[in-house]
Amino acid sequence: MLSSLGDLQGARALQEQVLEVSSRTLPDDHPDLQRARTSLSVTLESLGDLRAARVLQEQVLEVRSRTLPTEHPDLQRARRRLAGTLYSLGDLQGARALQEEVVEICSRTLSDEHPDLQEAQATLAVTLYSLGDLQGARALQEQVLEVRSRTLSDEHPDLQGARGNLAVTLWRLADLQGARALQEKVLEVRSRTLPDEHFNLQRARGDLAVTLQSLGDLQGARALQEAVLEICSRTVSDVHPDLQGARENLAVTLYSLGDLQGARALQEKVLEVRSRTLPDVHPDLQGARAHLAATLYLLGDLQGARALQEKVLEVRSRTLPDEHFDLQGARRNLAVTLHSLGDLQGALALHEKVLEVHSRTLSAEHPDLSGARENLSAALRSLGDLQGARALQELVIEVRSRTLPAEDPDLQGVLGQLAATLYLLGDLQRARALQEQVLEVRLRTLPAEHPQLEWARRDLALTLIAEHTARQAERERARKAGRRVGIDVSNWSPPAPPRSCTRCRNSS
Repeated sequence: MLSSLGDLQGARALQEQVLEVSSRTLPDDHPDLQRARTSLSVTLESLGDLRAARVLQEQVLEVRSRTLPTEHPDLQRARRRLAGTLYSLGDLQGARALQEEVVEICSRTLSDEHPDLQEAQATLAVTLYSLGDLQGARALQEQVLEVRSRTLSDEHPDLQGARGNLAVTLWRLADLQGARALQEKVLEVRSRTLPDEHFNLQRARGDLAVTLQSLGDLQGARALQEAVLEICSRTVSDVHPDLQGARENLAVTLYSLGDLQGARALQEKVLEVRSRTLPDVHPDLQGARAHLAATLYLLGDLQGARALQEKVLEVRSRTLPDEHFDLQGARRNLAVTLHSLGDLQGALALHEKVLEVHSRTLSAEHPDLSGARENLSAALRSLGDLQGARALQELVIEVRSRTLPAEDPDLQGVLGQLAATLYLLGDLQRARALQEQVLEVRLRTLPAEHPQLEWARRDLALTLIAEHTARQAERERARKAGRRVGIDVSNWSPPAPPRSCTRCRNSS
């Protein structure tokens, strides 16, 4: 009751008392003792104390594995609950192993249409997505959607969930139009069947807004997010998590539209509320600090950004395992800021740490591993190690060309980065070829006003100008020497590099 009212600390105190008494008076395998452990673990999760929750859930799973048949629903629930916590802690392989066990048992004991099997497949798909196995996630999600489309009414919430989950994977696979179609269907159904203030309708608006943002329709995204914020402001308290999420999402779009002061105001409000209402180690509080830091970075307040990022890194280093994606993100974000502050060695050390951890814990094709290589290449380039930067960028291109569609923004981004490195190495011809390729793809896939399309044009224009300047210089040398020779730019120093050379990631 207390936890449903938001008094998580009060709930925790009572649940700890119940667990203490149950532990003294009941045998270790008693069902009531397992329920006491489970209830407390749920509250600890809500408070952000994932490690303490994990200990309790492991105890429950160990007892139920000894005392219940492998197909027992309570044992399956214990596996699912621990898998969820492992996922949140960044132990994706541990989560995957438990989820695959759940799916295997459900597949043997339940019909193909059973809701528990569909839920188990959907949950495993989320983990595969996070592990970078996008095709594996897509296959499961398409299977779930096919079954639910046959067995549920068009308005059923679980069918909308299946559409929404597949849309997220299609979005990541760069099938933005496919994602948009599914999200528009979800929004259409929920607009007909739910009250305007229902949280699932709000979520549908928010999900579509993200896709519109990726398609370059920032104003469309903003309109949806402003609607969500207006409804949340009317229907929930000022400290409600959904209202903070609405502010945070709109801030991202304002950030993309260049309204950095508007984004900052919303992010400062979110940080103020979460600082008052959440424990210092709570993941949502760290997220608020990270988002505000990104905005301060673009506003030129590098010291302010650094202070927030160092706090996030300090907290996440204490509370998360070394390989957790949020801890890796904290290292990466601080590295970008240190780079801009001129602390290139500090940035290099963090980028190398991120790459070392990802290399140990992720598959060779994982997007985060490619991102770590790309970020390290930017640091190496700034330190003058152009060949080292080039080697990493070519490796990233090789992986992404095998695993992503040709139109994927991340693949196009690293092609632009390699073009910038080749430009600095004086290989203008190959730089131009890559930039022409990037521009051609972005002309086909992005709206005319999209900023990335403008950057692609500018980068190519700078290279064309540099080639023209080099030709003119060579003709003048040839004229003075009284002979005609081929162009040699091996010792030529280019003007300022293209814009893409200086861009780096600062994701939260």
